[in-house]
Amino acid sequence: MKIPFKNIFVITFCVYSTLAHADAAGEKKKAQLALVKQIAVVPIFFSSSTLFKPEDSKAVRKPDSPEKKQDKVLENYRSQLRKLEEDARTILPQRTISRTPFTVLEIDKIDAALKELKLTPLMLFQNGGKMKGGKFPLPDTAAVQKLCAFLHLDAIIMGTMDEPRRTNGQYYFDPGGLNYDSAHVETKAGMFLMKSDGTEILHDYIETLHPVTKRSDKDFVMVDWKESTELMIEDFLDEVCRYAPAKR
Repeated sequence: MKIPFKNIFVITFCVYSTLAHADAAGEKKKAQLALVKQIAVVPIFFSSSTLFKPEDSKAVRKPDSPEKKQDKVLENYRSQLRKLEEDARTILPQRTISRTPFTVLEIDKIDAALKELKLTPLMLFQNGGKMKGGKFPLPDTAAVQKLCAFLHLDAIIMGTMDEPRRTNGQYYFDPGGLNYDSAHVETKAGMFLMKSDGTEILHDYIETLHPVTKRSDKDFVMVDWKESTELMIEDFLDEVCRYAPAKR
């Protein structure tokens, strides 16, 4: 089938326009990050519902009741989520220091500033840091400005995570025929790099997949979730490093 010349011209023009727009956006990010010296890396957290729900049930449970067993399973899962948050709290600033040219403020100073300003990492986001309709919350501009001004920052890294998922291997049909989805764990996050005035330099909605470690004698799901979270952090910093000045 032959395509009319004028249609070829329109298609070519649209492609070049899209590329030009992308180049302009990339150059803007580079210009913004060229001015960044000191940043804060705020602890990222789970913005899904589990850790927002009340943890203490007022109902008296019988020790051997199904409800008591469910409470124990849920509390164990919450403990796993908190452990993943703690790991991310340590790993994200460490990797930011290693991979970027920025001076990263010590976490103790960030904690002290948040306490002084009566803020929390959750309060730096809209909707109290909670996901809504499956969407990650967006940064709260006023709260970001307040923290950055207090700490004399040029920029801030912040983000929220969805609860990790584990999928067992399964076969499925699509238009191409029979396929197999291997067993894996999944991590999703919404990450932001913001200027001190509350404007966004870049954001990245990330989904990482990590193969499930299979051994009959031990459950490695927490190890897999932790490694998936670490991959998510590296993916985000890949995006930052696309535009940041080279580390010397």
